[in-house]
Amino acid sequence: MLHGNIQVGDYHYFTIFDPKERIICAAAFGERVMHHALMNVCHPNFEQYQIYHSYASRIGKGTYAALKQACVYQKQYDWFLKLDVRKYFDSIDHDILKHLLSKRFKDKTLLNIFDKIIDSYNSWISAVKQTVVLSLTKGRIF
Repeated sequence: MLHGNIQVGDYHYFTIFDPKERIICAAAFGERVMHHALMNVCHPNFEQYQIYHSYASRIGKGTYAALKQACVYQKQYDWFLKLDVRKYFDSIDHDILKHLLSKRFKDKTLLNIFDKIIDSYNSWISAVKQTVVLSLTKGRIF
């Protein structure tokens, strides 16, 4: 991994119904370990660009912190908007994502690894890489 020699794309696809039908694209265990290792190194850089009230895949945040903040907002506001962007991860332009990553990171080996991970996803497959930690991060970058 230190030299950019990684294998990606060994995905397992399955369908869930929560509450609507979604096709999930799960990376193999070894690849998920690699994603976590990357995030352990890259997290501080990504964290600098996040708004305070972004809760997914962040140290000290998460589901319970988001629910706690939602309770605060519920007392302050009469209205809220609940939405789900259809095929959000499918619609992210890979070239723009790579450009944004190249602005935040300068290490060529790291950028090559990001490119391999991004390119391993086929947009013609209607799937969301929810088990890949980088998916949430790329969604927050965009």
